[in-house]
Amino acid sequence: MDRKNQRTRRITHEEVAEEFVTDFNTGEVASKKTTTQRDTVIAVEPNYVKLYLDCLATYYSVPVSSSPILLALLSIATYANKENGLIIFLNKMLKEKIAKQCNVSLTRVEHAITDFVKHKYI
Repeated sequence: MDRKNQRTRRITHEEVAEEFVTDFNTGEVASKKTTTQRDTVIAVEPNYVKLYLDCLATYYSVPVSSSPILLALLSIATYANKENGLIIFLNKMLKEKIAKQCNVSLTRVEHAITDFVKHKYI
């Protein structure tokens, strides 16, 4: 997203410093307060739509019972970026880990992954 279209929010930080000065001739203690303001501009999260995996599964004609497998896959996925999108690296060891985590067979995990790809769910 380019800088022009990015929503931002300005935050102002205010710092107050107090300095004490003693006049050694008179013994008088004088204080001096200094206030510094600093503005910071941060990006605001873009608008999003909250969808539940069960609703998406129904939309993509994927069995809702596959949702735990999808969640397990997403937990090992990389963050999406403009160049590569979301990447999920899978090998047999990770599939076995997902099967154990979801309390299903390795074959069920492999079939779910095939369904996800076939229906363009992932």
